[in-house]
Amino acid sequence: MKKERIKTVVLVSLVIMSILLMKQIWFSEKLWSGDYNFFANLGRDGQLDSTTGSETDIMKEYLFYPEKIVINEGTNRTIVLKQSEQYQQANHLLKHIFTLFIKSKEEVTRETVEETEWVSALKDKSLYIDFGIDWDMEVLGEILGVEDTFLTKHVSCFREMIIRPGRLVTNDIMIYIKDKKDDKIKKFYYTYKKEPLNALIAQYSEQNNTRYTFFFEHFKNGKINEYILMPTSLQKVPTIKSYNIFDIENGYIIKKILTSFDYNPSTPFQYTEKDNTRVYIENRSTLKIHPNGFIEYNAVEKGKGLSLTQNPKTEGRKFMLYESLQMAFDLLKRINQNDGTLYMTNVINETEGQGTYRFTFDYQYEGIPIAMDFQNDNIQHAVEIEIVDGTLQSYKQYIKGYKEQRFQKVNVPILQALDKAYNRLVNEFGDEGNFKIKEVNLSYSENGIEGLKRLQWCILVEGEEETFTVFVPAVK
Repeated sequence: MKKERIKTVVLVSLVIMSILLMKQIWFSEKLWSGDYNFFANLGRDGQLDSTTGSETDIMKEYLFYPEKIVINEGTNRTIVLKQSEQYQQANHLLKHIFTLFIKSKEEVTRETVEETEWVSALKDKSLYIDFGIDWDMEVLGEILGVEDTFLTKHVSCFREMIIRPGRLVTNDIMIYIKDKKDDKIKKFYYTYKKEPLNALIAQYSEQNNTRYTFFFEHFKNGKINEYILMPTSLQKVPTIKSYNIFDIENGYIIKKILTSFDYNPSTPFQYTEKDNTRVYIENRSTLKIHPNGFIEYNAVEKGKGLSLTQNPKTEGRKFMLYESLQMAFDLLKRINQNDGTLYMTNVINETEGQGTYRFTFDYQYEGIPIAMDFQNDNIQHAVEIEIVDGTLQSYKQYIKGYKEQRFQKVNVPILQALDKAYNRLVNEFGDEGNFKIKEVNLSYSENGIEGLKRLQWCILVEGEEETFTVFVPAVK
């Protein structure tokens, strides 16, 4: 009798635990497990507690996220890798300096300088920052919470800047910004205690990191960007493997995707294509969910897709870039279906006026980009979002997970890769061909096949009519 009572208590306990567990699963806000939280790389220590921090603060952390932070001390030059504690530290200082600078109400001394001084700053103690995309100064000010900054009168749009400690006897620093609109270098003197900046530079000069040099320090070729950074030694990087974190047969996942795009989850899908792709049609739009983890949403008419504005009174008007950027960010958070490694790679204004914008995002692993290398042109980035007047025109995302296997040595030096790419371009366009190599980055290649990802040099080329990429293997 006593044993039967014990059995009953145990069974009741197990039932209660099962109910609680199911409740936790059903009412979870995340599409994937915590291991695949989109915002995992946005917090101070690389993690973000979803119960803390406003959405504005999160957006500020995520968008003020330079592609490259380079610590210069003469020939000692180090790139701070993304997703590292050192990157968070350097970016925190950079954001602090830049926010105070654009908030300044005092008269800031400024002048226009020649390219030679820019080069001199790169060879001195300084921080070189490359955002990877062109930022409109007004929009960047809004992201940092500064709606009215003096800097918009002097700088329209920029991608690169240098922060350099000033003269020894004064408490000032020098900030150089390359204005993309007039192609001039603006130099500003700003009063700031430079000890933290000097300490950061000194910290990296003492570390045994991979050192880098600029192309112009060794070679001169009008067809190659002179500011390409080249490692001075062979690098060791992780070998990564891709795996599918998406299951098209999982009803819970399908329901979450449908509701993210305001589709009725109880509506049966319209039809299934030969490759098991599920196609849904609702609200003047089409949503395709592919078994390989690729989802695509398309509105049938511009301005008639999913409304992304929270205020019905604003519907039908033109939206500014910053507002559309917030909408794209909120949509990503709503879908929340990747492993915390996305970063923004481009912002494109599709019209001369306001209203239509396209945002692209790509994956990275330990700071190394993962390039989409599909034969199918439909997948060019990990995420593409097009917004028209506050409505969603199109959304594409390739859902994939990545994990580290081991380390490998990059045994094809960057100069060898440049040489191969240059010869290939000359063979195609001729010696006098209209092309220029703009960027060279180490990247992984994602071709949609599960398994180890090929490491390659990703070489961006600006042609006469379009910009394209040349890939050269980085490992023999």
